[in-house]
Amino acid sequence: MHQSIPGVLFRPPFDSEPSDAILTLVSRRAPQRDARALKSVDPIRPSLVLQRRRVARGTSLEAVAALCVQDVSNVVGSYRVVSTKPLSFADGKDGLLLVYEVRATPYLLIQTQALRVDGDVATTLTITSSASISAEQRETFLESLRSMRVDAEQGGNS
Repeated sequence: MHQSIPGVLFRPPFDSEPSDAILTLVSRRAPQRDARALKSVDPIRPSLVLQRRRVARGTSLEAVAALCVQDVSNVVGSYRVVSTKPLSFADGKDGLLLVYEVRATPYLLIQTQALRVDGDVATTLTITSSASISAEQRETFLESLRSMRVDAEQGGNS
């Protein structure tokens, strides 16, 4: 049986089922900085990462959030969880929103993660950007995260 991620189709060498999937998108250009800033273009291009992974049925959002924080701590040396709050998605599903500050010398990044659990699949949508983006850009990113819907046929088994 073939498996696919947008743009890629392949045949695994063994009988399998989807477990984890990751899709990464990067902005084609960096956002404009505040006009008062010394440089007009921020060198950090925003990125978006979508990750889906199997979890035990009944896994709570809080447990998935703990996994996400662990993932960040395994990869990033200097980070701080700024906030954790409830989030409602466009399809009515409840989730969590995690916001981190990540130090990538000489830059300070903001990483915003939207988390949800559908049956036995946890989905995380993460946007990473420079901390110097405008409030308007942050709101645009938040709206993008809220827009996430999971196709019931492709999502977890509820």
